[in-house]
Amino acid sequence: MTVNRTIRVACMQMSSTSSVEQNLAFITSNLESSVPIDLLVLPENFSQMPENQRSLRAEDDGVGKVQQYLVALAKRLNIVIVAGSLPIVAGKNSRPFARCLIVTPEGVRFEYDKLHLFDVDVVDKEDESSTQTYRESDSYCAGALNESQVSPRNLKIGSNTVRLGPSICYDLRFPELYRHFSNSGVDIITVPAAFTYQTGSAHWECLLRARAIENQAYVLAAAQVGVHENGRQTWGHSMIIDPWGSVLAKEPSATGLLYADLDLNHAERLRKTFPVMTHKRLV
Repeated sequence: MTVNRTIRVACMQMSSTSSVEQNLAFITSNLESSVPIDLLVLPENFSQMPENQRSLRAEDDGVGKVQQYLVALAKRLNIVIVAGSLPIVAGKNSRPFARCLIVTPEGVRFEYDKLHLFDVDVVDKEDESSTQTYRESDSYCAGALNESQVSPRNLKIGSNTVRLGPSICYDLRFPELYRHFSNSGVDIITVPAAFTYQTGSAHWECLLRARAIENQAYVLAAAQVGVHENGRQTWGHSMIIDPWGSVLAKEPSATGLLYADLDLNHAERLRKTFPVMTHKRLV
């Protein structure tokens, strides 16, 4: 008899402001009216979209209001939270990491520091009137390239053990990271993001679906949307994609929660009947 391995997941689409308190209140209010879920994915910069570098509120590793909030929320709602990214100062670095925190109801933390920093010149508005310069490396340290970063995290989600591969935004353009996850048998890939309007309209969905198809894994992409206080316009279009590349749920522009039920047995069956991982010849 096949054991039911279904989990209910949610991606939260946000239009984060420069106020940490306001953003956390938005998360809480949406979850209070939510249907029961097992896993929540928050977008990149969920706790703050700062107006400028001077207003960026970083926290020390393991200490701080946002980290305490996440631990308490996961415990109270009995869910696993993939907390998009927030600035965390760790070690001897003068700049913070853009860190994704994965928090379980038991208070266990897993971490992923964004590997690929967004240093580009790109039109980021719908009207294409100006080019914006982004230099994330001026504000953040890139994550260390080591085995723990590129290996799936083994999590208990609901009654299931799940292998989850975390990534953040610009990482989506580098398929090598996701191949490392799939080499270890990843079930779910998370992509919290704040894609610019123009790059999102051109590349967001096709890249997400490609990562799902080529790695035969569910992809959960939680996005920022709208025009923010710093003038940046983000694309939105949060979505949940199955291992065949089918879009299970998508929200173009509204803020709030996007839901789907994931059948983990479906991914296992697909890997057996369509075993592309065993056919690859380049490593």
